[in-house]
Amino acid sequence: MQGTVKWFSQEKGFGFIVDSDGNDLYFNVQGIKGATLPGNGDVVSYDIGKGKKGPIATSVTIIQKKEVQSRNTYVDSRVTCSKCNRAMVPRVVLKYGSPDYSICPYCGDMYKAFWCFITTTVCNYRGLPDDCYELQTLRRFRDEHLLSTEQGSTLVKNYYDVAPSIAARLINKDDLENTWEKICQCIADIESNQFDEAVVKYSKMVAFLQQRLLSQ
Repeated sequence: MQGTVKWFSQEKGFGFIVDSDGNDLYFNVQGIKGATLPGNGDVVSYDIGKGKKGPIATSVTIIQKKEVQSRNTYVDSRVTCSKCNRAMVPRVVLKYGSPDYSICPYCGDMYKAFWCFITTTVCNYRGLPDDCYELQTLRRFRDEHLLSTEQGSTLVKNYYDVAPSIAARLINKDDLENTWEKICQCIADIESNQFDEAVVKYSKMVAFLQQRLLSQ
């Protein structure tokens, strides 16, 4: 089958293909064939596999790169590693089949962490950096509290299954503002050591967004 890449993030490690009927189809770095990552507008071929939450594009292969206005124009999409100062394309590290963080391929230093997919999306909307207090608090809560128990580890794994797709569709201003309010409530519970309350509120928020954004 063939389609066009609607959107793909090298940092987040996933994107969407538009098929011939105009439908969006999710894919991630695991489903890409070859060393070259696709870009927005590229024509690709793919197979359809069964993902945990529905159809997913697999064996994604670039057929034709999107033409640029000038053949002599070169766009350098690399970023600079803050540790070794070399220009590079970050390598994505997966956890539970979803992107967890990216690293510099030269020195191995972490470039960006994006476990909190939903929180990262909302924080970016509000102009906050990737190392803002809210993101650091939730990541620390995951590592020091949730992953220390079997039940918490299961919650984290389930989150990885749905959060990337939710984050990709979380673009409505009202949804972003409401989600930010819920995140702030969770942060307040964590600060007060009310960990169970924080888990319940965050889980309800994810369930609501899943129903609202992924069931349409």
